Amino acid sequence: ASAPAAVPASPDPRDPFNGLRVYQIMVEAFQDGDPARGFGTGYGSSTHQGDLKGVTRALPYIASLGVNAIWLTPVFDSEGSSALDATGYFARNYFAIDPHFGTLDDAREMVDAAHALGLYVVFDGVFGHHKSGVRAAPSGALPEGRDNPVSYPGSLAFYKEVATHWIDALEIDGWRLDQAYQVPPEAWREIRAAVEAKCAERRAA
Repeated sequence: ASAPAAVPASPDPRDPFNGLRVYQIMVEAFQDGDPARGFGTGYGSSTHQGDLKGVTRALPYIASLGVNAIWLTPVFDSEGSSALDATGYFARNYFAIDPHFGTLDDAREMVDAAHALGLYVVFDGVFGHHKSGVRAAPSGALPEGRDNPVSYPGSLAFYKEVATHWIDALEIDGWRLDQAYQVPPEAWREIRAAVEAKCAERRAA
């Protein structure tokens, strides 16, 4: 018999990226923590009643698996009730939590509980497309061009504001980049620089 394959070395815990062990959560298909929430529709065989309280309730179990980060599918308000809306990938209001998933306080409770367990929280950055009729940022900025994909550099100010808003609002730890090819590399560099500047500002404070 051939020798067993070598087990890969554990990631260096001092490396903040390669040390991540990520548990992905599709929120609408996850746990039902609040019977008043949930889309009740979606793709696949789930009951589609998942919500943020359900995520919070599951965090001790998730942490027990040896992961150190959770990545949530988008939780921003789609302002709709279809199966596609339930995925979160076509948001209309990037600055509000979808009420099917919970409230801003529910999101804050979830992030705080994850941090207390040593888990990073990564949100899903859909910065290349959105639902028709997208709402303006608090500054008044809007994405430009088509809904899918948007145009850059005209959309850059809007998505930089999205990326930094949730660091202030909830102290999330990072972003997973959805359909990254829709955003030019130079725009990603600017979004990353804005995120790093916001984090440096918060550390200094």
